[in-house]
Amino acid sequence: MKAIRMHQTGEPDVLALEELETPSPGPGQLLIRHTAIGVNFIDTYHRTGLYPVSLPSGLGMEAAGIVEAVGEGVTRFKAGTGQGTAPGRLGPMRRRMWWRRIGPSPCPPLSAMTSRRHRC
Repeated sequence: MKAIRMHQTGEPDVLALEELETPSPGPGQLLIRHTAIGVNFIDTYHRTGLYPVSLPSGLGMEAAGIVEAVGEGVTRFKAGTGQGTAPGRLGPMRRRMWWRRIGPSPCPPLSAMTSRRHRC
């Protein structure tokens, strides 16, 4: 899967598109294929090092997408459903990411979100 990551802090040129192994969800986790991510000022602060992060790192803290797989013990969510996460783990600027089952919230279909402002 593709991901935007940085191995050092600095200007925008420290961001690189990388190919990563697609993760598998562990117990109590969801694997979500991101269809939208949030980009905010805090991402700039992480990138510049103003707010330190462990490196290498991705950016972003919010995302919405489709559940692709669920880990052991997950019963509230199922593959194929839309989910939103905010705030979440650092790094949603990637195609897929695992999330703890308590973080995501159900999302309406994309058509509902584009016709009016809708919060997941």
